[in-house]
Formats: sequence, structure tokens, C-alpha cells
Amino acid sequence: MKYCALLLLLFLCLQSQAQQQDTIPARTSSKRTTSLIDLRDVWESKTNYFETKFKGHLSGVHLGFVDLIETSYSMYSEEDNDFLDPKTPRSTSLSIYPVQFNIGLQRYRNMIGIVTAPGVEFQTLHFDKDRSIVEDEDGILQPITLDYHKNIKSKLSISSVSIPVLLEFQIPIGSQQNRLFISGGIVGKCRIDAHTKIKFKKNEHTRQKLKTTDDFNLKRFNYTYMLRIGYRSFKFFAEYTPENIIKTNQGPIVHPVTVGLTLMSW
Repeated sequence: MKYCALLLLLFLCLQSQAQQQDTIPARTSSKRTTSLIDLRDVWESKTNYFETKFKGHLSGVHLGFVDLIETSYSMYSEEDNDFLDPKTPRSTSLSIYPVQFNIGLQRYRNMIGIVTAPGVEFQTLHFDKDRSIVEDEDGILQPITLDYHKNIKSKLSISSVSIPVLLEFQIPIGSQQNRLFISGGIVGKCRIDAHTKIKFKKNEHTRQKLKTTDDFNLKRFNYTYMLRIGYRSFKFFAEYTPENIIKTNQGPIVHPVTVGLTLMSW
């Protein structure tokens, strides 16, 4: 009887051990799942490489310095062969583009696109203190010599509506948010105002301004080539006018060129 009891107990122990060996513990793939989730989180939060929205760099306030190149004064005497040449450090261009429009050219990326922004431009050309410009009886632009008591300032101001259309390329540096951009294209311009202004002293105690509004034989419509480059807060631009801004045979041949930087962008 005792042997039977021992055999029964031994059989039960062997049966329990066999069941434990046949049971395979379930292993959770917590590490793998966590890794996948973390990778996706990092991918979605750290990059916008596959976003479809393209945003260019154009809207803002831009300040440039203006000069005239490729000039020709063949219609004038030798002493008047530079009367339109401005004082470069003081001759400036201020452009304001309040809002821009973006068109992405890539289906799954956002690094190439077209950007445009209608705005206004205020261009100022400072002359020598004793000079200004007028139209003569034949409608030809001519220089005049000022003989006021003491001339303080003489300038030509041109206001225009401008609409640039630029193709922009962006290159991520370090991260997708920090991008080097290069853009280039054409800026169409329509002149809306032009005037000369002379500030002078009538006497030692009185200052006066003489403002003359005219078109000064300037073309109403013209265009420029624009090139822009920048990274983060540093943005620079250059503009070149390929055509003469003065009507044919009504003044000298001049091509403005502007080089400047962005003061404020949004």
C-alpha cells in the first residue's frame, strides 16, 4: 500500500514538471514597440521633410543702396556727363512687402517653390548739393545748377508699386527648420510718383523746401532682376535693371543697381 502511494506521488510530480516545461512564457516586445513609437515620435516632431506646405522668404522690410551703371550721356556736353549719378551711400531704396503668397512645386517635399508679394518701393537718388533736373522746351531731361544762398539737399524720389515673382530653393542645415535659401526672378514695377526736392537756406535763420512733381521722362513701367540669399536672420538681395529707366532719346541711359539686406521679415 505504501509502495502504491509512493508511486502515485512520484507520477504526480513528474506530470507537474512536464506541464511546466511545455509552457512557453509569453515575451512582450516592449523594447521593440517602444523603439518604434519613439522613432515615429522623433520623426514627426523633429522634421517636416514631407510636409507639402512651402513657405518662401520675401515678406518684410528691405533696405538697399542704389547706384547707376552702364550710363551713357552722349546727348550732353562733357561737363554734364554725370549729372544723374547719385551719391551712393545716401541713395537708398526701401521696399515693403506686407503679405506674400507661396506655391510649392514638390508633391511630397517643401523645399522648392514660387513666392510672390505685392508691395511698394521708395527710391531716393541724392544729387550734388548744387544740382537738380528739369525738362527743357523740347522735353529733354537737363541738369540745372542751383544758386541758392546755401543748398542743403537735392534729391529725386521715385515711388512704385512692385510685384516680384521668385523661384526659391531651400537647403536644410542642421535641421529642417533652419534652411539656407536662394531665390531669383523678376520684379515688375509701376511708377506712381516722382518728384525732386531741394532743401536750402534762404538766409541764416530760414530754411525752405522746393518740391517739383513731374515724370522727368521716367518710364512708367519697368522691370528688374532680383537675386536673394539668406540663412535665418541674415537675408541679402541684389537688383539690376536691364533696360534704361528713361524714355528713349529724352535723357541719358542709366541702369540702376541695388544691393541691400532685410531689416524685418515675417
